[in-house]
Amino acid sequence: MVIVSDNTATDLIYDKVGGTAPVNALMETWGLKSIHATGTADDWFKALRAAPNAETFHRQAKTPFGLSSPRDMGKLLEMMEKGEAVSQGASRQMLQIMRGQVYSSRLPRYVEGYRSLPHKTGDFMPYIGNDVGVLESQSRRVVLSVFTANHFGGGAALEDAIGRIAELAGNYFAARP
Repeated sequence: MVIVSDNTATDLIYDKVGGTAPVNALMETWGLKSIHATGTADDWFKALRAAPNAETFHRQAKTPFGLSSPRDMGKLLEMMEKGEAVSQGASRQMLQIMRGQVYSSRLPRYVEGYRSLPHKTGDFMPYIGNDVGVLESQSRRVVLSVFTANHFGGGAALEDAIGRIAELAGNYFAARP
């Protein structure tokens, strides 16, 4: 679900917890009002296949896979990092899984000087490319949350821009005591 994802695992988790409603209720309880599971991956892929083409599907925006804001996703990551969302042990395990993310073409692309950067990508390339993560050093943790939308250029340029944002943020915080 995190390391490499086609969202099949997401649907399996929804089955385990009783659908999207319990996920949405939990996010609401945590005060993360913009995070909303809108349906299953199966529903999304069916809607995509029924559309005339991917660009039309994206422009119509009738079937989002999920909704969130960079702020609320950053708050969720902060809660995980502090062990406040779930137990300390489960939080450590989730961050360890995120350290295994195989796609390094976004947030970690240009970042140096940090011991790790657990992160999770999300996308519908080339229109949407997101990445959220935590820059981890001995002295600090920096939550990064970069969302893009309505991009109609090349996917490589989008990923490069996300990488440059993380590089700037990483350098900024590395230069601070």
